[in-house]
Amino acid sequence: MATNVEIKRYAYHFWSSRNGVDKDHSVATITLFDDTETIGIIQFYGELDPLPPPEVASDFGVRMFLHVRELPGVLDMLRNEKPVRLQTFDDPQFVRLRTALEPVGEGEPGP
Repeated sequence: MATNVEIKRYAYHFWSSRNGVDKDHSVATITLFDDTETIGIIQFYGELDPLPPPEVASDFGVRMFLHVRELPGVLDMLRNEKPVRLQTFDDPQFVRLRTALEPVGEGEPGP
C-alpha cells in the first residue's frame, strides 16, 4: 500500500566502531516521526557496503538504506525544508524523501 506521510520530527545518532556489514549495523541512523509515532528510519552505510532494498517493518515503519555520503543532504532537507514527506509506493523497492513544490529562485530566507 502506497503512503505519503509528513515528517514532523527526527532524531539521529552515530555508532562507533561499526563497519556496516549488514542491515543491522549501520554507521548512522535517522529516526523519522509524525506527530505521535515512528514512521521510518534511514540507515547509512559506508561507501563500499552494498545497500539492502527498502522494507516495511512492523515496529518502526519504513526502513530506508543510503550511503553515508548522502547524510549531509538528508539532514539539510530535514532542517531547512518544510514540509518533508516520507513516501512509499506499491512496489516495495521504491521509497523516497520529498519536499513540496517550490518556486524557482525562491532561495532560503535570510536571517
